Amino acid sequence: MLVKVTVLVFGLLCLADGKLPSYFHVCKRTDPNLDKCVTEAVMTLKPQLSKGIPELQIPPLEPFNLDTIILKSGNSGVRIDANFTKLVATGASGFEVYDLKCDIPKNVFLFKLKIPHLEFNGDYDIDMNVLVLKYKGSGPISGNFSNLDVQVELKGQIKKIDGKNYQTFKKIGIELKVGSSHLKLGNLFLNQRGLGDATNQVVNDNADIFLREIRPALVNSLSEKFTETANKVCRMFTYDELFPL
Repeated sequence: MLVKVTVLVFGLLCLADGKLPSYFHVCKRTDPNLDKCVTEAVMTLKPQLSKGIPELQIPPLEPFNLDTIILKSGNSGVRIDANFTKLVATGASGFEVYDLKCDIPKNVFLFKLKIPHLEFNGDYDIDMNVLVLKYKGSGPISGNFSNLDVQVELKGQIKKIDGKNYQTFKKIGIELKVGSSHLKLGNLFLNQRGLGDATNQVVNDNADIFLREIRPALVNSLSEKFTETANKVCRMFTYDELFPL
């Protein structure tokens, strides 16, 4: 989800006239109000994002397939080893872009995203020891996150390929904050309802601990996806096509 929004922001920063469908508003790098232009252009494209933008190889935003997150973490009070797979999220199309900053000479782009609400589901395989809770098992997982704040930093560099200059990105930096969350693990203790309800209660009562442990793996997964997708877009165009005057 964040991958697609990030790539869209970058695409609007850099794609040239004649390369875009009619519903795109092109922002020139020489525009004195470039930051404002790009922000407004992104927000007008929310309907297209929901359906997908084949021209930028961006599939539909609703739903968003996050695929797999592998988590291994632990300290004296918390240990969580988990694989989360087949993760699918909805609600990303409610995003807002703000505080966007473009530094073309330094090839650095900064912006923030606010997402009011996300719901997700998938599968888990987990071995955890959190305070008084010990559990090892697998099953379905569902939940939601509210009031997500994301800061994104893109640092670019120019590479020459076959005599032409192309824009590439180093690993994209992400900071993620979650306002509130609710998680539900299914198939707990072979579906013994009392034990399952008690376990989910412990998980949600200690949501800040879970988020603290999960966040690094989630951010790393998103960053890798961001970087791979952004560089895929960049390979479609030369630098001069990406950054028209």
